[in-house]
Amino acid sequence: MDGMRDQSLSLIRRGYDFTRWLRDDDPGPVTTRLMGRPATVIEGVEAARFFYSEPTLSRKGAAPPIPAMTLFGAGAIHSTDDDEHRHRKGQFVDLLDDTAAFEIARRAGAEWDRRVVELGYVPDVFSMSCEVLFTAVRDWAGVSDEAIGVRRGTTQMVSMIDGFGSAGRRQLRAVKGRLGAQRWARAEIKRARKSGETETPLGQVAAWTGPDGRPLPLSVAAVELLNVLRPTVAVAWFVAATAESFVEWPEYRFAVKVRSVDPKAYAHELRRYYPFVPVLAAKPRTATSFEGHEVPAGGRFVIDIWQHLNDPKIWIDPENFRPERFNDRLVGQYDLIPQGGGDKNTGHRCPGEDVAIELIEVFAIRLAEFDAIEGQGPSMRGNHSRMPPRPYRASLRLAPTAAE
Repeated sequence: MDGMRDQSLSLIRRGYDFTRWLRDDDPGPVTTRLMGRPATVIEGVEAARFFYSEPTLSRKGAAPPIPAMTLFGAGAIHSTDDDEHRHRKGQFVDLLDDTAAFEIARRAGAEWDRRVVELGYVPDVFSMSCEVLFTAVRDWAGVSDEAIGVRRGTTQMVSMIDGFGSAGRRQLRAVKGRLGAQRWARAEIKRARKSGETETPLGQVAAWTGPDGRPLPLSVAAVELLNVLRPTVAVAWFVAATAESFVEWPEYRFAVKVRSVDPKAYAHELRRYYPFVPVLAAKPRTATSFEGHEVPAGGRFVIDIWQHLNDPKIWIDPENFRPERFNDRLVGQYDLIPQGGGDKNTGHRCPGEDVAIELIEVFAIRLAEFDAIEGQGPSMRGNHSRMPPRPYRASLRLAPTAAE
């Protein structure tokens, strides 16, 4: 493995195609080098179980430093392990409970409806959903409009999300977005701490502590506030994918409209068919093996999210979009893993997953009500080299009434 060529640049260039290119039809673990260290790419249910439950695997320093800083922020929960991670995760889970998911989705639906009535149509699904989602989660959190306006806040969130898989201009925009958002988030945390605010999500995040019971450093609390807001805005990519799916398969628009397909099942299939990231990495603290493939301390185990979600051993007919596959299927901890795997309460599964699902349902139901959806490619699933995929552009119009 020491003589292998480092493939970090290939990952950036190839994006979602990287692991398929690397595997060359080899279904088992594949060895390579990433970030100058030995790496083994794995996929499948047992691989996911290993990746999300093996105690020697660490997330600290596992991701490339610049994307980790711009997307998650310095000191974020994503780079913690063991007691620190369990403690911080508990705070996120308590905040983003079923009530929060319902309320954020309710606000997003109301804001979308308000804009549709005001405009009479939707000029661009992705752009409008980004602003709607930021407005909903910002107002739910208790962040003031004076601290950050909708346009600027949305731009910052989208820049951070859109730049994680780039080494060029998108990454520079992500850095700018991160620095700008960090300033107002820090100011809002400081304001909440000074006033003793506890009744809002902002106030709760401001009061978060480490395992030692001491308040999180101001900058880290600001990072975690953004880690509540930013993932909500990222749902806009799934909203754009919903629009694409309705253009590609109009029968499913009607099925969602009349509820012959459960909107939650539709949300699950969207996340399976249009995954946000192709791979995730963890770093062994000591030499660790999976299926006979040993990675030394400081190397990487890389879970192949894309292949896992398209594995015919897990999914029947995975290349086809079939929401009905989830009508009667229970989602396990290690099969549907677009937002992490394992136990949401203690492991490295996204604590906001239920918020995302609720939001996708809300938007799918609303988009299904439009009779005319005009889309402009390319397909988000076919956008393999770009991380994240370029959002599908679609406009929506209601059919004219007889009076018109």
